[in-house]
Amino acid sequence: MSAAEKFHSPDRAYVLTDADFSAIAELVVKESGIHLGAAKKDLVYSRLTKRIRNTGLSSFGAYIDFVRSGPGAAERDELISAITTNVTNFNREGHHFDHFSDNVVQGLIARARRGEPIRMWSAACSDGREPFTLAMALLNKMPEAGKYDIKILATDIDKKSIQTANEGRYTPDMVNRLDSAYVEKWFEPVGNMMQIKQSVRDLVQFNVLNFLDKWPMKRKFDVIFCRNALIYFQADMQEQIFDGFINHLNEGGYMYIGHSERIVGRAVDKFKSVGPTSFQYNSKGY
Repeated sequence: MSAAEKFHSPDRAYVLTDADFSAIAELVVKESGIHLGAAKKDLVYSRLTKRIRNTGLSSFGAYIDFVRSGPGAAERDELISAITTNVTNFNREGHHFDHFSDNVVQGLIARARRGEPIRMWSAACSDGREPFTLAMALLNKMPEAGKYDIKILATDIDKKSIQTANEGRYTPDMVNRLDSAYVEKWFEPVGNMMQIKQSVRDLVQFNVLNFLDKWPMKRKFDVIFCRNALIYFQADMQEQIFDGFINHLNEGGYMYIGHSERIVGRAVDKFKSVGPTSFQYNSKGY
């Protein structure tokens, strides 16, 4: 079966034409910067058919017209949420957290105890498991961290993910990457869910942030985690995001990116590698 036949197959509830896909891809890149190549056509179909049913519309064409309209503003958010790939886990790519714990935390602790503010950013944080892992790594070294001016900003474009993150509740399967002693230390059962303890949650502030929008943060960061998000953007958008990172990092700050990602643009010369996809920032270059 050809690709065209596949999307017009009678066993599919709707028809997704090439023109429909192009219109959706154009809307997604305009709203979020996320690039949808032709290979994503099947993903778009599978993720948006539920949205079409929920809105009571009869076709992709009608759905596109709706999300382009004024009354469809809320549905545009739903579309972006549906398209966004939220793959995450506690302690995912654990070498980053090992590097943070072994090489970065003690310096942050010393500065915090001198009264300096410490700020970290988990960009594209999904449902919160990344920033909570970061907070737990810090608390393991500094149990009294909540008494100091230490905050982790965690942002994502997906409002539903941020809502889940704010609740801090996960299924037992979601915490199974952590050993039982760690789970006992930092989680508590709430019904059939596991909730992050308050001491961890207090360190993290969640907000919705679209990389395309003006970044509102006024204070610079000591650490930025942005992992496995940049692969969804084209090169010019990646450069724009890295420019933003270097403008929001303190001198000597650290940045962690995904295992398949590379720094691009003028930011390349501003970072030195300190471990696998782990970097330290110098505004004067290396």
